[in-house]
Amino acid sequence: MTLTTGCSTAPRTFARVVATVTESTVRGALALARRVAEADDADLIEFRLDLMERPDPRALVSGCPLPVVLTNRARQEGGEFRGDRDERLRALLDAAAAGPAFVDVEHDIAASFLAEQPGRRAGCSPAPATATAALAPDTAAGQVVVTPENDAGAPPAVIVSYHNFLTTPDDLGGLLDRLAALGGDLVKFAVTPRRLADAIEVLRQSERLAAMGRRCAGIALGEVGLFTRVLAGKFGAALTYGAADAEAPGAPGQPPARELTRRYRAREVNPRTRVFAVIGDPVGQSASPAVHNALFRATGRDAVYVPLPAETFAAARLAIEGLPLEGASITMPYKEEALAAYAAGADPPARRVGAANTLYRPAAPSGATATREAEAEAVRAANTDAAGAMAALGWPRARRALVLGAGGAARAVASALVDAGNDVTLWNRTASRAAQLAEAIGGECRCAPAGAPPVGPFDLVINATPVGMAPRTGECPADLSRFAGAPRVFDMVYRPPETRFLREAAARGWGTVSGAEMFVAQAAEQFRLWTGETADPAMLRAAFQAAFTPSPAGGKGEASRAEEGAWRPRLPGDPGHLLLIGPRAAGKSTAGRLVAGLLAMPFVDLDALVEARAGRSVAEVFAAEGEASFRDHESAALRALPALPPSVVAAGGGAVLREINRERMRRMGLVVHLFAPVEALAARLHAAGPCAGGRPSLTGRAPAEEIGDVAAARDTLYRATAHAALDTAGRSPAQTAQDLAALARGGG
Repeated sequence: MTLTTGCSTAPRTFARVVATVTESTVRGALALARRVAEADDADLIEFRLDLMERPDPRALVSGCPLPVVLTNRARQEGGEFRGDRDERLRALLDAAAAGPAFVDVEHDIAASFLAEQPGRRAGCSPAPATATAALAPDTAAGQVVVTPENDAGAPPAVIVSYHNFLTTPDDLGGLLDRLAALGGDLVKFAVTPRRLADAIEVLRQSERLAAMGRRCAGIALGEVGLFTRVLAGKFGAALTYGAADAEAPGAPGQPPARELTRRYRAREVNPRTRVFAVIGDPVGQSASPAVHNALFRATGRDAVYVPLPAETFAAARLAIEGLPLEGASITMPYKEEALAAYAAGADPPARRVGAANTLYRPAAPSGATATREAEAEAVRAANTDAAGAMAALGWPRARRALVLGAGGAARAVASALVDAGNDVTLWNRTASRAAQLAEAIGGECRCAPAGAPPVGPFDLVINATPVGMAPRTGECPADLSRFAGAPRVFDMVYRPPETRFLREAAARGWGTVSGAEMFVAQAAEQFRLWTGETADPAMLRAAFQAAFTPSPAGGKGEASRAEEGAWRPRLPGDPGHLLLIGPRAAGKSTAGRLVAGLLAMPFVDLDALVEARAGRSVAEVFAAEGEASFRDHESAALRALPALPPSVVAAGGGAVLREINRERMRRMGLVVHLFAPVEALAARLHAAGPCAGGRPSLTGRAPAEEIGDVAAARDTLYRATAHAALDTAGRSPAQTAQDLAALARGGG
């Protein structure tokens, strides 16, 4: 499934950025469109007629300063139009008569729509922008303007569109061929990826259609699919979509058009653009895209840096070797696996630390060619964390340091400190992990006993744990009153730039070093590995600061929103889901269906969503693919939930096992933990029969026998994830549903 676009001889074709307007009034929609045009944030404006109280296509077309796309999305395609098929067709024909540049017609009525336009010429859509045509510089305004290429009085170009908010069809290529055969000017497809591979398939299909001379716009929805919007022009797509209003996206995961045009320079991305990425899970809060893209812009490079959320390292490797990536930042939890996969090309610091946070491909000799397989073998692995930490510290030798944590970050900084001649003590809540790490590092590195962090004395205290990271910014990794003297404190967390740990240290008069300094230092080294040139530290710091400050439009930057811990992509008017977690037999499904009725909300069983995506039952997934694969399906189903209308969601008992799932659930609505004593749970399972819940045993025992051990093992995770908890013992499902309804309405 290797993608081949990126040849240096390919023509410089670009995708135009469409800003989607979701305002409910014509006046508000036009005001927003004018702001977008004045800011030069998009090339076209899409008006969602289905979201307007009294749509007026002619007023929208005549009053908009940019070429217009009109669409009237049906409910089954994720829209709000409530009329029947004939009414929808008539509304779209009226929209076309208003003279927009494009009219977007859903695939199910495209044939009927096209049959109603006998004077329409095939192939009259605006061509993809090129370096010399269509996107011409307006020297007077200092902007880029769009010049529609439709003949005067000709019918609008027709977009035949397909939207799937649940999954990515297995035969996506066949589906797209059928859409193209309907006879429109451009095929738009927006699908929900089950995994990263699905999003990569969207780009592959865009590339295939472009090679066939078919204009297209391919989008993978949700957080996973952002890179498909940014890289649209690299793979031959004619259009890519962003939100006109950052707070009112028109589809799940739709970024602001301003972000596409300014941070990612999406309308400058073309087949020759070099691509870099940050790969991990999660990556949505990373400052790396803002920092590296600012560097590329400032240094005049035709390059872009995108986030690639990978559900497993296998998915990460598929992106590394299947996409035309020239470099990547590897973040948690894949640094150790990245080193193992590319050990043959690892540098000494990566080998010493036991993890790689940077991958790159050495420049090929002039005129040389290589297969993608050969390029994969040539991937180099490096670790810039250790050097970044030492650069941030500027720390002399022969000092006493305490490192809190025993993960990859702790290993990087502890190894560097020991190599520089420092005396290092490791402390971790799980003492055995700290002991193993101390033994692996060797030298003057030892493990502190179990219990509270040691008192010292220490000259340097380092937080190498995620404690204090957004969204839980109020937490502190240790009680600073324990440490004697006036040590220096270094927090490797950079999100937020100033943590509670640093604030408390500064209040005591101690020296502080922010993780931001380490981030900037290691990013500079990554830039050198990727480009062979030295980055300007002042430029890097400015880019980092900009990622955490309000945007010129008055909204918050991506990292600032993430720092608050409450932001998530929303559909217009979406109040969020009601998510029920807890062990089997706690009442999630039974009470969930009842409270869905009380709240007039859809009910979603996460297991049923998994089954629909996997094409087999939960028991069959466990039997054929194993629990790890089931958890991958489960995580993918959770990622798809923002695409659904506000719903009552019954999550599987093990959905909380992955940290990223716990974080996502907390951000997409109200999470309620349903629980009951083990005896009550076992009695319910026994009464329901040996196959209660449709899930296989995890221990080989009957469900009623194993429920106690499983529930106890997960109880802490349930409590950490939930916003509220309900004891369902002695209460009927109807009573539990009433309690849940009260919580959802704010009366709990």
